[in-house]
Amino acid sequence: MGLVISVSCRCFVEGKTQPPFSGPIKVGEDGAVYLDLPWEGNEEKHSLFNRWQESGCEHQRMSYASDVITWGAYRSFQQALEAAGWEHFPTLSAEMPVNGQRITSANAAPEMLEELLFFSTKANLGQTTVLLDTNTGEELQEYIAAYGGQFHIGQSGENFGVDEEGFFIRRDLDEGAKEVFRAMRIEQKIPDSNFEGVRSLSMVEFINLDSGLRYACGEPMVKISRWPDGRIRLEHPARMHVIKRKREALEFEAVVNSLRTIFEAAVKIGNPVYW
Repeated sequence: MGLVISVSCRCFVEGKTQPPFSGPIKVGEDGAVYLDLPWEGNEEKHSLFNRWQESGCEHQRMSYASDVITWGAYRSFQQALEAAGWEHFPTLSAEMPVNGQRITSANAAPEMLEELLFFSTKANLGQTTVLLDTNTGEELQEYIAAYGGQFHIGQSGENFGVDEEGFFIRRDLDEGAKEVFRAMRIEQKIPDSNFEGVRSLSMVEFINLDSGLRYACGEPMVKISRWPDGRIRLEHPARMHVIKRKREALEFEAVVNSLRTIFEAAVKIGNPVYW
């Protein structure tokens, strides 16, 4: 799941669609066409209209451009914008939605494109906090302030997270969440070294390598990767640690490219961006 962003085409407005659907079609504020009839009592017409939209013009579902950004990547990008200073991104600050469902005028797109260029070439993005696999140096998770650092909600009621003060485990209790473990350097002891799943695993032990504190947890910290044939592979880092490092604009290339594509589409055809 993620944030869907799109720009509708103008084929219907410009008379470039297949023979019009017989019904009151209107263009919404977001630039998309819709059937101006209540659903109740007109179910068959709505079904026919939806099928017409699928192939009504050269664009799939009459969408000129669309993309999806994962919520984690989107929140991390917002965090980087904040670190660089919102004063450099006034239009992005005003237009980027908190939880989706927003319409941005095509007139705002040129300014947002300029702000994306500044972000990629000139912005000082500061530092970020990350959890690393000590043995491989691979980054496992990044601190995202919008989530309070939490990145995993466990089936056992034990939730994992990382912030500037380390990796932590919080346990859901009747009186609320309680922190039960925290460490900057962590060892994870898996009872069965041949284990390939999660649910059948017995208690995992997390050890604070600086204080010696131990905590028995109902599930492990998992790193997800893939085998050469594409199958999902679950790994369990034996040692992890938390560091701060410089944040680089290149880390957000995928998000920036997605936004740039949508904003350029809005400029080109003059339709708004729908988030």
